Amino acid sequence: MCSGALIIAALGHLKGLSATTYPTAFEALKTYGVEVLEDKHLVTHGNIGTAAGCLATVDLLSWAIEKLYDNKVREDVIASVLPIGQGQVCLY
Repeated sequence: MCSGALIIAALGHLKGLSATTYPTAFEALKTYGVEVLEDKHLVTHGNIGTAAGCLATVDLLSWAIEKLYDNKVREDVIASVLPIGQGQVCLY
């Protein structure tokens, strides 16, 4: 998340693809020849996902968990990290 897209780009995995990142890293990501989608909080291509900051992490994790497992696992995990009122009720 955030500027992790820079690492993926440096490894050459974003060649010819679009991506997003934290706004302060837009210009740095462009230096790798990546089409930066500044108005998207999540961009995915196959098994690669990039997110535009801390709040986009939930969407990035949601995408990855569903890709690796299934919708039920995704729902359970994401519900456990959402704020009270948006996910599960705190049991503590």
